Amino acid sequence: IQLSEVLSWQFSTFAGRGLNKEQLDMLGKKLLDGPDGPDGPIHWNKFSKVRLRTRSSSVWIWIDGILDLIKKFVWELWRDGCIMGFVSKERTRSLLREKPVGTFLIRFSESIRDGAITFSWVEQSAGEKHVHAVEPYTKKELSVLSLPNAIYNYTLTTAGRSHNPLVYLYPDTPKDAAFARYRAAGTGRRSKRVVPLSDPTPPPSPPRDMPMTDMDLEYPEVGWRLLPVS
Repeated sequence: IQLSEVLSWQFSTFAGRGLNKEQLDMLGKKLLDGPDGPDGPIHWNKFSKVRLRTRSSSVWIWIDGILDLIKKFVWELWRDGCIMGFVSKERTRSLLREKPVGTFLIRFSESIRDGAITFSWVEQSAGEKHVHAVEPYTKKELSVLSLPNAIYNYTLTTAGRSHNPLVYLYPDTPKDAAFARYRAAGTGRRSKRVVPLSDPTPPPSPPRDMPMTDMDLEYPEVGWRLLPVS
């Protein structure tokens, strides 16, 4: 049995939707480093012990944490295809730069072993498109703020004006059409991820010749963070 079949069956059985080829390729190339991706011959013992690059945790523990997150907090969103999930930062950057400003996608954190979820979006400043991501939402945070409400409540402040940069769910679905039916009434609690930006533009992306990392851009004066993706 191929590893790709096992992984897709696992998500289909326990999370309501299996994995497509692109998601499986991401898992194979990004995490397993196998030349043949998830279809290559990988022994279970190796798969269960191989470590994530950024954490002292096995790939299996990380995937199990994501399955648990889906079942407890975003099952309908995953089942209905609203969450892209397994997509690398590099692929996220490539996909969003080809889309209109305000387009966003939802993906799983690659570095938090217990499972976390984030969203990335494309904005434009000084004539160039930049892709940003919010600090991942953990299970603890999702237990008090649903992901749809987090998406609706997320705001940026520029020149004294606040706006929500999330307009279209990738590839081109209006936010209301994608999430309105999942939004819980009366649970619009704002999170710490409301990020005030300095005038007049969003924080610049790291230079293009620098490798993309999971490092946060720190704003000590307010204690909130915005993760650079581009």
